[in-house]
Amino acid sequence: MIEIFTFEELAQLGEVFERKKWSGDINEFDGDVFNKTVDLLSELDQRQRKLVLSFIENYYRLTDYADHCRAIARQITSKFGRRDKILFLPVSDAEPKVKSGHSVCYEIQRFLDDRLFLEVDTLDHYDRLNHQKVGSKLVIVDDFVGSGSQMRKMLRTIINSFPEMVQNISIYVICMQRIAYNRVRKLCPNVYACEIRDRAITDAFAIGSMTAQEALEVYQTIESRLSMRVWYKLGYGRAEALVSMKRTPNNTLPIFWNDRQKGGTKWPAPFLRIQS
Repeated sequence: MIEIFTFEELAQLGEVFERKKWSGDINEFDGDVFNKTVDLLSELDQRQRKLVLSFIENYYRLTDYADHCRAIARQITSKFGRRDKILFLPVSDAEPKVKSGHSVCYEIQRFLDDRLFLEVDTLDHYDRLNHQKVGSKLVIVDDFVGSGSQMRKMLRTIINSFPEMVQNISIYVICMQRIAYNRVRKLCPNVYACEIRDRAITDAFAIGSMTAQEALEVYQTIESRLSMRVWYKLGYGRAEALVSMKRTPNNTLPIFWNDRQKGGTKWPAPFLRIQS
């Protein structure tokens, strides 16, 4: 039986939204984020609500990348000089298509004075790398890295094809899960992230006074109500992220972005992501 969502809990949620400056925000599909979050909490019992409120207090949401891209541009300017050819490369899948890294690439270059370098160029996909580019400083960029699987696959492909490029690769990301940061650095030690985030439950990052085991058990009673592919449980790659960028990554705990509930009814996901 669902227990009544109390006035004290509603006030706590309102304070969190005020502090995070989320009041009045809508998601990408015109859903009011506060009202959707209230609807989400109203589906839960007291113990579940306590955990989800802790998640929300530790949730990271960023839709304006300007300040972070400016910071990355400063890092690049301080690291490279007039003798360097800078080659930007957004993180992408094996199949060429526009990804979030492409917009980050453009945004960083807004704040970069290309006269400070010998050359600045951009590739839209890593399959366009060739031996003529080997001497360039390869700058790989993205907005968010959750499990690191996509980036590591891309890095291995580049390193296998151009082993001499390893020492010239640098990675700049707005936000990374720490588990991905540690994995990626095993292939490329030159990784810079504006924000590094721990896993919500396993790393006891966002579970309040609960133990990790208690929090996992409580969380799974919520997640079990959703209809989804098994690899999205606890977020893709079990990344346990609490992150929404311009789009909510599938590495985020799916109770926040998946609106498919078992039985065909809608789940009130405040940071909705349409997943095929």
